[in-house]
Amino acid sequence: MATQQSNLQDTGGDDISVDDTFEDSGILQRALDTEIELHGSIAFSGATKNKQDEMLAHVKNLVKLIMEQQVMITHMMGRMSSPGERVPTSYANMIRTSVKTPRVQAKSRSRSKTRKVHNVLVVPKNDQSSIDTRKQIQSRVNPSMINVTLNSLKRVNKGGIIIISPTNQDIGKLIEEFAKIDEIKNNFEICKPKVLDPSIIIFYVDESIKKKELLEGLRDQNEELLTANLQVSTCFKARFGKNWIVSMNPSAFGEVIKNLRLTLTGIGSVSKKM
Repeated sequence: MATQQSNLQDTGGDDISVDDTFEDSGILQRALDTEIELHGSIAFSGATKNKQDEMLAHVKNLVKLIMEQQVMITHMMGRMSSPGERVPTSYANMIRTSVKTPRVQAKSRSRSKTRKVHNVLVVPKNDQSSIDTRKQIQSRVNPSMINVTLNSLKRVNKGGIIIISPTNQDIGKLIEEFAKIDEIKNNFEICKPKVLDPSIIIFYVDESIKKKELLEGLRDQNEELLTANLQVSTCFKARFGKNWIVSMNPSAFGEVIKNLRLTLTGIGSVSKKM
């Protein structure tokens, strides 16, 4: 078994690392990344199932608040850059004309493609620091010896680490290697963090439209969403009507990104996000 130092790069401090470059368009992604890490930490916290469910509910509410805040910031930025006040479209006019999604900037499309990464969560069964966990893993596994490419490593609470790779195959090889080493198998919990489905934001939906009607309208008017797993994450009041956040399976989201438009007759306008 390889014992030489691995080439994993630690990108975090004692807790979750944060990119020094501030981009408001990346806030939601960082919030979702943090939610994934919190889910993993809660799963290995040793708390009872009821307590874990309670903690997960608090995390979900926190992410919901972040999403709502980001949408409001986006609206404010749009109003500040616009020379005039937006005139709300009447519901009668909305149902006569299909509303197409605007083309997203090339930078946003590029980031969506490069953001796809694969992770494995390593959490010690006994109390220790993330630094000790990292050192133990690095001393026992050399990625280059098993032909695995790794991007970086993040430290999380409970002494855990998240190892990030560009491919699912690399993560699979790494997990297989961990299973062969008794020191790792006996002292650490290894799992893949749950990947959250991507979402779209539908702006200015008429308040009379209900959840079922919204989802049926999206499916009926867009062939790529006909069999999609659409779920309403949340909705909240906006300047005109309501804003809805709708998640979907990655394959359906990929079709939406590829076509760069959705038909939303009588529903609202849309913005895509990860």
